[in-house]
Order: sequence, then structure tokens, then C-alpha cells
Amino acid sequence: MEITEEEKKLLVSFRQLGVQPKADTKEDLQAWIQEYATSASVAVKQESPPQGLPPAATLLQAPRLSCFTGNNTKKDTEASYDLWRYEVECLRASGTHNEQAVLEAARRSLRGLAARIAMRLGTHATLEDLLTKFGSVYGATQSKESILAQFYSARQQKGEDVSSWSCRLEDLLMRAEELGQVDPGKRGEMLRCMLWTGLLPDLKDRSGYKFDTVKDFDRLWTKLRRIEQESVQRTEQTSKTKTSAISNMASTSDEQDDKSRIQALEGAVQKLTDELKKLQKQRDPVGVRGQQQFKNAGPSGQQTQASGQPGRRKQGDGPVCYRCGEKGHIRAGCKVRLDHSARRLNETGSTVRDSQ
Repeated sequence: MEITEEEKKLLVSFRQLGVQPKADTKEDLQAWIQEYATSASVAVKQESPPQGLPPAATLLQAPRLSCFTGNNTKKDTEASYDLWRYEVECLRASGTHNEQAVLEAARRSLRGLAARIAMRLGTHATLEDLLTKFGSVYGATQSKESILAQFYSARQQKGEDVSSWSCRLEDLLMRAEELGQVDPGKRGEMLRCMLWTGLLPDLKDRSGYKFDTVKDFDRLWTKLRRIEQESVQRTEQTSKTKTSAISNMASTSDEQDDKSRIQALEGAVQKLTDELKKLQKQRDPVGVRGQQQFKNAGPSGQQTQASGQPGRRKQGDGPVCYRCGEKGHIRAGCKVRLDHSARRLNETGSTVRDSQ
């Protein structure tokens, strides 16, 4: 018995469905077909979603924008007008939220004077009305020509790094671009040329070859930052070396200063010592001579005490006699013999003769 084309197609369909029918007898095949049909209908009912509900539902969180007050003196947590408007425009262009949700988010982000300006527009104002009003109050007031003049005359300030300088250039060019003064196709080349032209002279001299070889603004920005970082590292290394040298010189100088001070003190002490000795010599010669004369007076080295002459006072006691040079009396009452004998002035005869 040959298999017809229809039977072949039926076998191919069974193979594609991945089922194996029970066909031992005619009754078995009929029971299998009924069982398979029932199970397939139940599976289809379970997979189909209930009528009246969408196949999928997405819940969106209410959008949030940065706070904007409209004051000239803003805090770090507040956004400037251009940044706030940029957030609104991005949220509006994303299409995630409808126009009304973006408007509500913009109203919730307003504080202070900006909120009062929005309040004066009324409850039926649209998002476009709000942006137009804020543009007239907080938008740029400079002309296209003056903004471009600022862009071409801008220069990197001392102490300003390359990143800050580049961002300042982009801000100026973006303001001119919003006024329709800049061709979008020439924007990158304008920024590249002005980024290098306005550099500080030292960095500009070291990066001239990069400007000639790099034709992309962002790549040139990266190269300039790398050159700037290398320069800062060299400056720090040189500063450390100079600091170390100055410290060593300071310590050496301190040691030399200490030595010179010690030498100066020693010299001053020696000078004072010499002056004291000189003054002592100027005061003592007469008294010393008188003492020597008195000690040598009389035969066989007799002392004044032995010859009956009263004892002399210590050196430095009482006045000094201008006649004999002795201390303890004055010239009017001087009784010392000047012929180097131990006798008193009222004694007669020589001491040698009396002793014989």
C-alpha cells in the first residue's frame, strides 16, 4: 500500500509539532486526536490575556529637575538658568513623559522669585509659555557680535587649568550658537583653534606640534591636559629639590651663625677681661710700691709690727696717702719715714747704732 502526498504532509506536520500519535488501531487514533485537541485548547486559553486589559503596563516615576530660584547669588545646590533650561529641554525631547508632566516638574523645581514669575502666568499657562517668559527675564541680553567678540578675545587666565579654560570657551560658543551666529559644521574647528590660541605662553610653546598634528578638538584637549600634568609634576619635583637645598643651606647657615656668635662672645669676654686687668694695674701700682717699701723697711727684714709701728689696714680700706702711698691715712697725719728705716719720726739716733 503506497502513502499518498496528503499522508506524507500529515506525517511532516506531526514531526514539526513534536508529537507522536498512538495509531495502533483506529479507535486508539481517534482517542488520541480528541485528547490532543482538548489539551491544546486549554493551553491556548491560559496563554491569552484577559480581555479588556492591555498586554503590558509601565509605571513611570514623576520627573525631577534641579532647583532654580532666579537669584543672582545662587547656592551650590541651585542651578543656573541655562542649566535648568537644558534639563527641561532634555526631558521634553526624551518623549518619556508628556508635556503636562514636564510642565508640572518644571513648576515644582522653581523657588523664590522664579516661582512668583511662573505664578503670574496663571494656572492655564503651557510649558512653552513658561519657557518664553523665563527667556525674556533670564535669557542672554548680549548681541551675537558681542558674544563672538568675547569668544575670539578670550584667553586662559593665570591659575586656570586647561579643562576650565576649554569649558569656558564652549560656554561662550554655545551662547553664540543659540543665537544662530555659529555654523554647527564649523563648531569643532573654531573650538580647536581658540583652545590653542588662548593658552598661556609657556603651555602654548610646548604644545605647538600637537596643534599641527591633532585636528580634533576633544583629542587636542586630552593632549593639552597631559602636557599640563607633566609640567605640574616637573614643577613639583623642582620645588621639592629647591626646598631641600634651601633647608640644607639654612641648617648650614644656622651652624655658621652659632659659631660666629660664640666667637663674638668669646672675643667680647676676652676684651672685658683685658680691660679689667688694665684697670686693676692702673689702680694698684702705688699701693703695691708702698707695701713693698714697708715690708723691706728695717734691718734683717723686720716688719712694722716688730718695730712697734701699728698694723696697717687691709688693702682697699680708707684713704690713700699722697706722701708715702700707703692706705689708711692722709698726708697731713703721715708719720712714715721715707728713708726706709723702721723708726718713728720723733725718735733720735739710728736704729743700727741702738742695736749695737
